[in-house]
Amino acid sequence: MKPMPRLFATTSLAIGLGATALSPAWADVTPEEVWNNWKSMGETAGQTVTAGNETRTGDTLALSDVAITLDLEDGSVSGTVPAITMTAQDDGTVLVTMSDAYDIALEMRPEGDKPVDLTVRVAMPDASTIASGDADAVRYDFSGPALSMSVQDVMVDDKPVELTAEVAFADIAGFYTFTGGEDGSFGSRIAADEMAVAVDGEGLEKPGSGLSVTADYRDVTATSSGSTRGLAAAGNPAQAPADGVRFDSGYSHGGGDLTVEVRDPESGTLNWVSQSDSGTLDAAINDGAMDYSGSSRALSMVLSGDALPVPQLEAAMDELAFGFRGPVTRTEEPEDFGLLVRLGGLTVSDVLWAMLDPANVLPRDPATLVIDLAGKARLLTDLGD
Repeated sequence: MKPMPRLFATTSLAIGLGATALSPAWADVTPEEVWNNWKSMGETAGQTVTAGNETRTGDTLALSDVAITLDLEDGSVSGTVPAITMTAQDDGTVLVTMSDAYDIALEMRPEGDKPVDLTVRVAMPDASTIASGDADAVRYDFSGPALSMSVQDVMVDDKPVELTAEVAFADIAGFYTFTGGEDGSFGSRIAADEMAVAVDGEGLEKPGSGLSVTADYRDVTATSSGSTRGLAAAGNPAQAPADGVRFDSGYSHGGGDLTVEVRDPESGTLNWVSQSDSGTLDAAINDGAMDYSGSSRALSMVLSGDALPVPQLEAAMDELAFGFRGPVTRTEEPEDFGLLVRLGGLTVSDVLWAMLDPANVLPRDPATLVIDLAGKARLLTDLGD
């Protein structure tokens, strides 16, 4: 699995443990039972979760230097939360609070490639969680004014790289559930009023090159559910064919915009700007197969820059939809697969029409283009490689 996808998967799991410190009561649950549930959840995801010190004073279990570690085939991920408190409440729930921020360190040592080191700072100021349920099935309801993840101190081959990246959410709320055991399950939902993304890098490919990305989306929601075995497979697709693996995730937004600028010292700049009214992205792993689909409504796009032969190219469509279904690991026998691409109500600028149809033969009316394929196929290599 490539370093950055693995980082995002692992960071999400680590944040899940932290976000449970952002999380209606069933039976009573104690601080110690909540802490054991955290450790069990981390173990299921392949992590080790330990505390440097545990102190029970009255109704409060105080944890310090809570370390989260994960050993990978070609590296490791680790982080430490300075302080976490779990306080028993009169209604049988547990109030969980934690340090406003902590760091996650990624060390990648891929065979035949350059080593990569970076730090992700996770910040959740003034966040709180209510843990409820019982020792075997705990639910965490969380809320907070903000959640951010920022990439810092990037090193490639022991040399600093000029790269900054941040994803920030405003006014977040949601829940997370975890039931341990071999046949256990998990589920989560997180909603935010706004999500903002900012990436900026210099000299990533060669001196004078650069990349800048900004995005703003509103009414963002993310969900996940599945078996505890699916929780481990979320970070390692090679485990997908195992019996009992089930993992479903979804993402949606209520509209936003994306801007990308690519800079090259020889060809100049290339700019991409897009806007949409809404969008979705769904992924699932079931019975060794993956389903992946997405959509966007009222999408408009503008491409411009020095690298183009014309000032700019424009396109818009009422709907963009795509989907893929197929195996995620190498197969000995042909398996079902499917591919869908749908462009509904597509229109393009006159400049692009002049390039594609200079004789003006084709009508300029909005068009709908559909590619819908289904069949059997063998996968010759693991997608996680």
